[in-house]
Amino acid sequence: MRGSFCHCAIFYGIIAAKQLLYPLSQWPIALRFPIRNLLKYPRTSFVSSFYSIKVRCLDLSRSFRQTIRLWLYGDRQSNQKEQYLRAFFLALLIGVVIFLPFVIFDKGYFVFYGDFNAQQIPFYKMAHEAVHNGDLLWSFKTDLGVNFIGTYSFYLIGSPFFWLTVLFPNWLVPYLMAPLLILKFAIASLGAYSYLTKFVKNKDYALIGAILYAFSGYSLCNVFFNHFLDVVALFPVL
Repeated sequence: MRGSFCHCAIFYGIIAAKQLLYPLSQWPIALRFPIRNLLKYPRTSFVSSFYSIKVRCLDLSRSFRQTIRLWLYGDRQSNQKEQYLRAFFLALLIGVVIFLPFVIFDKGYFVFYGDFNAQQIPFYKMAHEAVHNGDLLWSFKTDLGVNFIGTYSFYLIGSPFFWLTVLFPNWLVPYLMAPLLILKFAIASLGAYSYLTKFVKNKDYALIGAILYAFSGYSLCNVFFNHFLDVVALFPVL
């Protein structure tokens, strides 16, 4: 009952806004006649118009829920490509929901604590600059000088996600931390889904397992060592 009342209240609010912005002739035909009767005969047709609008609101709400359910769980006869895309984009959406508030609060950056701020972001910027300048053999920016490839292969050089940052200018690298993390979660979910489909008949179970794998406690705890998430993302496809 409360849900139906909320649907109707929201719907009448939309009607009031539209009445101020558009003439009645431009409204959808499905809603035009009950609203016209309501405006013309407010007392006699209120009950019938209200009931008609309520039915249409409930139909709209039901269609919306069915659309969301279909997108999340898929059609039993949907092709395999759509199922893989669902596993990828669902994890991508969850990642955006998790990281977006922090990115907005920090004005585009994603900063965490500990080694993430003191090592990961500076390493990304330094390695990115070295690749752009061609200084791949020796780096004097670490201690008294180090073998660049031997030192940073563990952190960045061996990571396919790092090489995506090469496409962007150096000043933009700190802003790419959150998008790269979200991408790693999405690829982890995609790989886990591909792996789990070999062991379950119901693809919904594989999707649930993929999301649980991508956003496991280990993954979320090791965000501050973001190169650890490369292993999480790529392990299921090995």
